[in-house]
Amino acid sequence: MFLSASECSDSPGRLDRSTMVPSEEAKFYFALQAVEEAKHYDALRRMIPKITGRPMDAPGAWVRLLYSFGVVDRSDVAFMMGSINIIGEHLANQIFHKINRVATDPQVRALLALIGRDESRHIAAGQRFFPEVYPQFKKNRHRIMAKNLATTIILAIAAHDLVNPMRTLQIDLAEVLGS
Repeated sequence: MFLSASECSDSPGRLDRSTMVPSEEAKFYFALQAVEEAKHYDALRRMIPKITGRPMDAPGAWVRLLYSFGVVDRSDVAFMMGSINIIGEHLANQIFHKINRVATDPQVRALLALIGRDESRHIAAGQRFFPEVYPQFKKNRHRIMAKNLATTIILAIAAHDLVNPMRTLQIDLAEVLGS
């Protein structure tokens, strides 16, 4: 799961949960994850034009709203960790897996395999470090659930921007979500 470098630089530290988690181990891990996500974005930004013949499109307004509302909340690390490491990384990993199965270019396959390994570690980090933020989740669970419901509505509106590229690649989202 990733943002462009410009989106990250618009608000430094926006995704960096390393300042929001209690343990030194978690701080180190999430700083590393932020660097890995920047590498993923840069690699895909270079690879997509080679595959499609045109530059990677900037995220549309609905996708940016989905991300800024449904993922980023500097006041709630439990919400962010759940949205990013538990939900988003899993979906991204499944989508990259599906693309890798149909990719024929060895460079694309190698890149997706590397990103997939990182995404798997990011999922595991969510599971590993979520207990550190569980008290905050428990305290804010009703607000988090309401925000997740609102995010689902935004996702339904943003689906056109998200689903059409997957249809082009013949990726069945129902199959991905069922994985």
